[in-house]
Amino acid sequence: MALAGGLLLAQGLLAKRWPSVRYAWSLCFLLAGLFLLVFSDTEIWPFGPQSPWYAITHNPEDLQHKSFAIILLVLGFVEFQRVRGRLKAAWSAWVFPVADLAGAVSFLRRNAWFSKAR
Repeated sequence: MALAGGLLLAQGLLAKRWPSVRYAWSLCFLLAGLFLLVFSDTEIWPFGPQSPWYAITHNPEDLQHKSFAIILLVLGFVEFQRVRGRLKAAWSAWVFPVADLAGAVSFLRRNAWFSKAR
């Protein structure tokens, strides 16, 4: 995600020389989301014996990983469509801050729950 932030900040300078760099930071979110979706929990199928449904209903950490993966994928997709010029609706500018807020609240809520359980 640091790479995505650096690319976003340097986009103005880099896009003059390489126009396709405009897509790079949103692709970072898509790749991170795919990686987190597939490789975050190795006890879930196809790497382990648990079904995805069983894992997310019985383990809050698995649910959080999959939720964050979906947030990253949605962010990447929406921002990619905005950069392409296909998504021009006013609501699309709010997807990034709202999804970030939802992820932060979810992360803080989970950490508060785990600190009580110990």
